[in-house]
Amino acid sequence: YPRVKYSIWNGNSDDVIDRLMNGLCDLAVIMEPYNAEGLNALSVYKEPWVAVIPAKHPLAKQKGTTVALQSLAFEELILPSRKSRVAEILSWFDNMEASPVIRCEMAHMMNVYNLTQRNVGIAIFPASISEIPVNDNFVIKEITEPSFTASYVLVWNKAHTLSPLAERFMHMVKETNSCSS
Repeated sequence: YPRVKYSIWNGNSDDVIDRLMNGLCDLAVIMEPYNAEGLNALSVYKEPWVAVIPAKHPLAKQKGTTVALQSLAFEELILPSRKSRVAEILSWFDNMEASPVIRCEMAHMMNVYNLTQRNVGIAIFPASISEIPVNDNFVIKEITEPSFTASYVLVWNKAHTLSPLAERFMHMVKETNSCSS
């Protein structure tokens, strides 16, 4: 469908759901968990959580591509701005003797790089943040011991009839998606 035009809007899941429920968009991709009331959903993707660490930080200099969650318990963190996401991440530290300090909350991953490379804190975000070109100012490591997974869903408003094009798109995603089975 080479002539299809998309209008893409970016925000945290709560903002995106609000737009969806108010008829400002047909479909949305959001992270779980979410309030499923009034929504249909299709699982589309899962990925691990990672830490974006300033290059000069001792954790960045440790060998390997992973960092244990316990290592982050005493750090200043930069977290996604969604309140349920902050609560989820903080719950990871519940059984530890220390808890991290939340230095900043933000919705957009591009801003994470700027703050991290200026040593504001260590960011915890889904692994897709590493798809943005990396530089020598930070290191990205998967969080382990334990590992956590971010799950994404394609959602649409149960009360609204999808346009034929949106319906076709949703079915295409369903047919090509390995998470939906």
